[in-house]
Amino acid sequence: MKTIFKKLCMAAALTAASSVAYAVPITVGGITWDPDYDSGSNIEDLYVVSSLEENVVSSFGETISGFGIVNEFNGLPRTLYCGADCVLAYEFGGYSLFAADFDNSAAIGDVGTFSFTGGWINVYVVSYTDAADYNLTAAEKAAGTLWLSANAVAMGQDGITLSGSINFDDVILGPVNVPGSPVYAYGNGSGYFDVGDTSGVSDGGVGVANNNFDTNNALGNKPFNTPCVGGDPLLCSDMFFSSLFNGLASNIGSGAQDFQGSATLRGDSIPEPTTIALFGLTLLGLGVARRKMKA
Repeated sequence: MKTIFKKLCMAAALTAASSVAYAVPITVGGITWDPDYDSGSNIEDLYVVSSLEENVVSSFGETISGFGIVNEFNGLPRTLYCGADCVLAYEFGGYSLFAADFDNSAAIGDVGTFSFTGGWINVYVVSYTDAADYNLTAAEKAAGTLWLSANAVAMGQDGITLSGSINFDDVILGPVNVPGSPVYAYGNGSGYFDVGDTSGVSDGGVGVANNNFDTNNALGNKPFNTPCVGGDPLLCSDMFFSSLFNGLASNIGSGAQDFQGSATLRGDSIPEPTTIALFGLTLLGLGVARRKMKA
């Protein structure tokens, strides 16, 4: 009886140890985060807040691209998640305008919708000095580390990967950004990413942190890393993103007319192998104790 009690105590201790291990910060490519972070969701332990800028398109088939920097990672500012002269900067592109129910004749008070196909994102660890203007050069990216790369995921028929809405309001709210019309436009968009598929990603690389986020669980309806089945691309998605944008008179770098705004990226990370192994030992200890009790 004493032996069984000792086994139970050992299993309990291992359980406690494994729960603590889940809270041990993970560091990949110089970026540190807590895999047990509570973002207010049942599944998310990744919550990234960023600033972005993107070009404006006016015809079907034209593509949008843009860039940004991560201001906050799981509640931590840049200097804490990365370092004094370090930041996560990203670029995205390949989103082709598929549909829109508005044009340059939009009037104040109008609301429109839009959708895009295609798309990808690359996230780099770079010098904060290099990323100060958001838009990274090839040399600046080469000097940094490709941290995360992903393709946009089709959300249903027609291969739509990004959808959202746009509102048109009075010019007093901001700069004129609808050519030929004194209207101020602002709106939102959202979609999903799959870090397990980088086939169409610019630069063709795989981020050093991709394996940490390849959960196939952006929808939050199954255990992490469950294989994709059923042919629905959304079942393979790993991250959900949403953005808010408004007008900008000119591009920071080129002088072209762009949108500026903010974006959030949400997902779940896979525990480090040592954490999973420790959890396995916990289950083994419980199993041994249970067999002894039955005997």
